[in-house]
Amino acid sequence: MANKTLSTLFRTLVKTNVSKCDVKVSHAEFAYNRTRSFAIGHSPFEANYHVNPLTPLDLIPLPVESRVSLEKEERVKEMKKFHQQIRDKLENVNEM
Repeated sequence: MANKTLSTLFRTLVKTNVSKCDVKVSHAEFAYNRTRSFAIGHSPFEANYHVNPLTPLDLIPLPVESRVSLEKEERVKEMKKFHQQIRDKLENVNEM
C-alpha cells in the first residue's frame, strides 16, 4: 500500500515536468512521512519521534501551556505511553 501511495503522490508532484523529478522526491518523502496512517492514527514520523516535522505554519509560536516538557524522564514516559498507544491501535486494526 505504501508503494502505491508514494507512486501516486510522486506522479502528482512531477506531472509532465519529469526533468524536475529529482527535486520532487524530497517533497514526496516529506508529505508521506507527515501523513496520518489509518492503521496507527499517526504519521510515520510521529510514530518514531512523537512529533510531526515542522512546516512554515508550525513556526507560529505556541501558547506556553501546550509546549512539550523538556525534562528527560517526563519525555521518556510520554514516548513510552505514546508507543504503547500505537501498538494497541495496530493490534486492533490487525484483529479486524
